[in-house]
Amino acid sequence: MAVGDSLGQVVKGPLTVTEMMTWLAGSGAPFFRASGVALAYRWKHPKAFVADPDTGIPDFLMRWHWDEAFAQALGVGGGFDFGNQRISWFSHLLTNWMGDDGFLKRLRVQLRRPHYLADTLWLKGRATEKRRDGDMLLVDCELYGENQKGETVSTAWATVALPGKQKAP
Repeated sequence: MAVGDSLGQVVKGPLTVTEMMTWLAGSGAPFFRASGVALAYRWKHPKAFVADPDTGIPDFLMRWHWDEAFAQALGVGGGFDFGNQRISWFSHLLTNWMGDDGFLKRLRVQLRRPHYLADTLWLKGRATEKRRDGDMLLVDCELYGENQKGETVSTAWATVALPGKQKAP
């Protein structure tokens, strides 16, 4: 491992509603509720809801992630990914690169633009610095996510700890 080395890439997409719903089901999103549980939440947190533009019935704002018409009615270009979903994709890239013996110590992500439904995202990065900390080799990384239009929609910085068998800087 040398400074400047590529971390490889992970490709996500094209983004679909099914992709987002399965991610939500696994993540336990706080605003993914139905029936009596949703109603109780609405009474307690009315500002978490927005009136449906067609029916006037309150619904969770997060619906704009998967409902194109709802998103557009609220002034967004269309449905788009969840922030935590995209952050987890950067983790996917890093854990692929570092392997089972590495440890992700820090990850900071900036979501700069929406990643819309039907978009594809290439997540890439490179090692920018390495240093010793006891038995661990710490590697700082810069990452980015680029859509099919060549637009950088997110950037990230990470520190990964690799086992001590790696060469010293």
